[in-house]
Amino acid sequence: MQLISETRDLRRNAGAFRFRTTMAGLAVRAGGDADNSVFLSQCIEVHGDKSATIGVRYEHDSSPLGDYTSIVDNCLVGVQIYGNSERGRYTIFGHKCRRVLEPVITPNNGTPDTIRAFINAAYCDQWYAEPDGSDTSIWVDLQVSARQDPGDGSPAIDIRNGKFTKVTGFCRGHNGDVMIRAFKPTSLGADTLVLDFDVILGEGRGLDFVSGRYLVGRLHLKDWKDKAGVPGPAVHIGRILSAANFSGTIHNCTATEGLHIGSEAYFPTDADLGIWDINMIPATKTAVTVEKVNGASLRLQQCVGGVVVGPGAQGLDLYLPARFSGTLSIDPAAQVVVHQP
Repeated sequence: MQLISETRDLRRNAGAFRFRTTMAGLAVRAGGDADNSVFLSQCIEVHGDKSATIGVRYEHDSSPLGDYTSIVDNCLVGVQIYGNSERGRYTIFGHKCRRVLEPVITPNNGTPDTIRAFINAAYCDQWYAEPDGSDTSIWVDLQVSARQDPGDGSPAIDIRNGKFTKVTGFCRGHNGDVMIRAFKPTSLGADTLVLDFDVILGEGRGLDFVSGRYLVGRLHLKDWKDKAGVPGPAVHIGRILSAANFSGTIHNCTATEGLHIGSEAYFPTDADLGIWDINMIPATKTAVTVEKVNGASLRLQQCVGGVVVGPGAQGLDLYLPARFSGTLSIDPAAQVVVHQP
């Protein structure tokens, strides 16, 4: 990979480093070998080529005092965090990038860890994505809008680590197949996903929790619809151990389904699936489909729309709201106990 420029050890109040390129390769390699006593502060601005430019790569900084700001425009990847970089704080302003932020595993399996990233992005294809096998624990705080559909099915946030991921913030305008996907093919998948996230005006799957251990927090989707030609739920929950401390809200949803639980390959086992408030438009649409579980409880605090329980639902405790007026369809082969005040 071609390195176009390099800057290291810019200290506080050192000003910004600005760079513009249309060349392929890495535009700026930054960071440093700061120790616990050094405050490393950098501000780097890169305008690149979306098909070829990696804007900034931060390398090997384990200082808890690191404070980095990046302004990345029209880059293939806006910011990479490389190798054994830990405890850094990254502020990223992204515009029309293919991907805003990604961690990079080094040849000796070193990965960033205990990272906090604030991302303010518009017209980008992906906000954050990590490779399978990543050992990165990260807090991603988002203020994003007008996510662009990359056209390849990739999610805006792709979580594949075996540790801890926290996603917070606000989004207006999601376009594409999937907004947040948690999936690690090996073992039980991603360990813990904590959400505190509000989204207005979106399409596709707002959350695709394919395989993981724990889902915690809250997610609010408002004014949600199918992606054109791709009918599907606003939220899908697959293999999971517990979402007992999770609440989901899906309002003004015109998608084919609101919430879909389980699939033939990935399904909950002895899991509490949290509390849900779902409002479908029109009310004749399906709010909840339970395709497959092996022991689970699901609580609907409010539900405008139908509930469908398939034959793969075995050992399901379904809690309906007192004023539930939708249709309830339960396959004869399902094992379900319905609770209603």
